[in-house]
Formats: sequence, structure tokens, C-alpha cells
Amino acid sequence: MMDSLGGRYGSGEAASIARIVFEDAFSVRSGGPDRMLEAAEMERYRHILAQLQAGEPVQYILGQADFFGLKFNVSPAVLIPRQETEELVAWALESLKEQPWQHPKVLDIGLGSGCIGITLKKKYPALELFGVERSGDALAVAVGNAGRILGKSSFKFTQ
Repeated sequence: MMDSLGGRYGSGEAASIARIVFEDAFSVRSGGPDRMLEAAEMERYRHILAQLQAGEPVQYILGQADFFGLKFNVSPAVLIPRQETEELVAWALESLKEQPWQHPKVLDIGLGSGCIGITLKKKYPALELFGVERSGDALAVAVGNAGRILGKSSFKFTQ
């Protein structure tokens, strides 16, 4: 896979993409036992490789992105969570710890995948989470992520 992606991505990025694909799509862990892909998996591998060669982001291909140790569903309706956004969430969590609030509230405007507000709520359960999203497709992604990650925890998302 890394050879096939070498023309589009640098070697480090190609290696990272290959690791993500094999771990997430085929449950093959680095350092784990080697195994052959089955016929259906090989077909999926070829399809994923073609999408990657066409420039499709691996997160959209697999339908998920890692963020702050959590897996968020993503689609082209939402932006892919970025490292800089993780840094923002880390800063917000530090601020909450340094100056504890009685009833902290967060309003996440332009929810997208919901990664910011959902992560804050997951890591700081006392927080009350509200979210607004203009796109119905993006709102559906955020609501799905919140339900899966937060469970019955309280959150209010609207369009």
C-alpha cells in the first residue's frame, strides 16, 4: 500500500494511512500476528486503495476519525477533526480544571461531527452541552456521535 501511495503522499504520511486502514478496516494491528486478507477483504482493500489514490481522505473512506482518544463518525457533510482542534479542547479542559464552574455550559456553534462539545462533555461530565448546526446532514452525524459516545448523557442539539 505504501508503494502505491508514495506518489501522492510522503513516506511518513503513507505509512500512517496504511496503519489506519489496516487497523480500522481489517483489524490488523502493528506488531500483531500476520494474516492473509480474505477475498472480500482484498476487494475492499482494492477499493480503499483506489479512493486513496484519487485523493479521498482516509477518514471519509473509513467513515471515522480519531479525536482525543475517541472515534467519531465522519462524512463529507462534516470537516475532519484536526490536531489543532484537539489542542483547543485540551486547553478548554485545562481551563475547566483550573477554575471549576458550578454549572458549566458549552454552546458548540457549527457542530460538524460534534467532536469539540462531545469530547468536552465526555471528559467533564458536569458540563451542560448545547449545539447548533445549520446542515441537517451534519447534525445527523453529530447526534449519532453524541448518542454513541455519551449514551443517555444530556445534550441538546438543534438545527
